[in-house]
Amino acid sequence: MTTATAPAETEPGQRPSPRRWSTPTLLWLALGALVTGAALLLLVAEASISQVHAAVKTVGVDAAPSIVFALDVRAALADMDANAANNLLGGPQGVPSAVAAFEKDRQEVSQRLVDAAQNITYGDAERTPILTMQQQFGTYLQLVSQADTLHRADAATSLATYRQATDLMHNTILPAATALAEVNNAHLTARYSQQKAEAPRLLALFILMGLIMVALLVMTQLFLVRRTRRLLNLPLLGATLLTAVFVVWVSGTLLHETATLKGAKQDAFDSVYALWGARADSYDANADESLYLLDSQRAAQYDAAFHSQAALLVDAPVTDQLVAAAARGDVPFKGKLGNELRNITFPGELQAATDTLRAWGQYIQIDGQIRALETSGQHQAAITLDTGTAVGQSDWAFGQFDDALGRTLGINQQYFDRYIRQGFADLQSFTYLGPLALIIVAALSWLGLRPRLNEYRI
Repeated sequence: MTTATAPAETEPGQRPSPRRWSTPTLLWLALGALVTGAALLLLVAEASISQVHAAVKTVGVDAAPSIVFALDVRAALADMDANAANNLLGGPQGVPSAVAAFEKDRQEVSQRLVDAAQNITYGDAERTPILTMQQQFGTYLQLVSQADTLHRADAATSLATYRQATDLMHNTILPAATALAEVNNAHLTARYSQQKAEAPRLLALFILMGLIMVALLVMTQLFLVRRTRRLLNLPLLGATLLTAVFVVWVSGTLLHETATLKGAKQDAFDSVYALWGARADSYDANADESLYLLDSQRAAQYDAAFHSQAALLVDAPVTDQLVAAAARGDVPFKGKLGNELRNITFPGELQAATDTLRAWGQYIQIDGQIRALETSGQHQAAITLDTGTAVGQSDWAFGQFDDALGRTLGINQQYFDRYIRQGFADLQSFTYLGPLALIIVAALSWLGLRPRLNEYRI
């Protein structure tokens, strides 16, 4: 006869011993935690990479090209108006070189407006200024054509007609181009600022998830040592090392992308934006210079407009001392050329920017001579100096300035394009390697625990 032994009663005030989970249960839980951790780590990595990719795309593809387009169109439009005025300054015979330059600008603007209508990213904020330019550009061309035709027979009526054209250009068309640039620049700046603020948080979250995943792998191996007396589990060791490499790789990529995006936006594109703006403003000022001579009744208006536009580039007299100071890195003036000179980053940029400043000062000096001739009654001499392309004349000096500005712009645009290409190239490798790495981690976790689980099968 067998006597059953009653379970021992728990003494008053003593807690019952906790029920221990079986080793197979804990192994299955560990495997589930490792697979889930790998999946979560991949999701956090993909979210971080996607965030950076979106920022690079906004800066390099969506906004920056549209900004350059808008400011390029604005410069071409202002140049058209300057050439239209120069042609009228030539009298009944006109100025053939101005007519040719006008036609070249017209073709460029017409094509770019067609392209812009097919590349709208930000809805009505872009669509409205593009439609304004498209609709009013045709009217402007008609008025200029009428003014040119009338100028051969009736100079007064021609001037009245041209006033309508230049007013339409300055009051409606050029502001629309400026608005298009500002819309895209606002999106670019906002997206960059958002990425700059979120990047540290995303990186910290990813590193935290990576550390948790490594900790889970290490704890699983320690558990196996205690429960199964296996000192080394090669698949789990491989999963741990691969996870650590993955965390270091993705963290390095995110840090590198942050630096690349900074180089693209702050080092390169801020200068590109300033220089394109300077080019557009300078073309507008150049048009005002010709209008000053063409329309004596509005001479004071165009004189003020010229100096207002010129101050947007440099708000101080451009002397040899000012240029020398800028070459040393001391920029004691405001304006778009000042913004560029305070953002020198790349080889050859300082020399090119200093040459641009010096050439602008030369152009402004000749403009002063034009106004002195005009106020002293030497109208034809002022026109010759204004429209002439010989060394020492205004159009020659403006060409020297525009060439120097183009060199400075080209340096920054080259580095901007390089940064954007590099940004996309660095992120592209993650598309395949990221998921593959963590699938391998999950597979190694399964391979490491499967033999132990098999040992507990009945």
